[in-house]
Amino acid sequence: MKNWKEFCQVKRFLLNGREIPAVSLGTSPFIGAGQFRSKAADYYKKFYQNPQNMEEIIIKSVKLGIPAIQAIAYEGIIQTIKNVREKLQINLFSSITIGFHDWRKELEESKVIDPQIAFIFPSITDLRNKAKLKEVIDAVKEAGVIPGCATHNPIKTLPFLEDSGLDIKVYLAPINPEGKFMGSEPAKVLELYEKAKKPVIGKKVLAAGDIGPEEAFPFVSKIENIKGITVGITSIQEAEETFEQARKFWPIEG
Repeated sequence: MKNWKEFCQVKRFLLNGREIPAVSLGTSPFIGAGQFRSKAADYYKKFYQNPQNMEEIIIKSVKLGIPAIQAIAYEGIIQTIKNVREKLQINLFSSITIGFHDWRKELEESKVIDPQIAFIFPSITDLRNKAKLKEVIDAVKEAGVIPGCATHNPIKTLPFLEDSGLDIKVYLAPINPEGKFMGSEPAKVLELYEKAKKPVIGKKVLAAGDIGPEEAFPFVSKIENIKGITVGITSIQEAEETFEQARKFWPIEG
């Protein structure tokens, strides 16, 4: 099976001794996540109920130089990624988000796609329960995966995580030039990202489709300590436009 690095056309950064691509395909549209509002049900039907459409987007992303996917650990998404890996014979880079329903089951079932990072979903992270977080982090590390935390409430959760002493290696947090999904004080949130002791990967960078990549990427790419992004895609045309821009702002090094 071929290594994803052969197909990667964006820069990479080191995390816990492993190379991480700066740009990954996000999967929130595939499950019809709530931030897509009136389009959510249509996306769920288009993608999750029709896995061939998820597969088409993933394959197109690989061809555009993004052989990486940030996977919500739903069974249908994990199976689709597994199918694409086998079809293309490429060991796609993957990170996962666990804790939607049963984090132990999700971590176990995701092993088939060999995830490098496991982000703990905000429904757990944003409770700011140190004992619970440690339990999940320890299990992630035991599985040989890098532990990270995703948050929907960075202004409260990031300071807690930074001071917790927990062995968290990376954050997954919302960022975009309009401050959408970042809370009521986006300027303060940006300061938290810049000062964080651990790297941040940006999500919701296109604000659920309200902002174009030509506006979002110049902003996000200049924020100190934002090491990369994950971005959801809903069509082949959108993939072409988005990842063309991504290659410009996170160009491959060397």
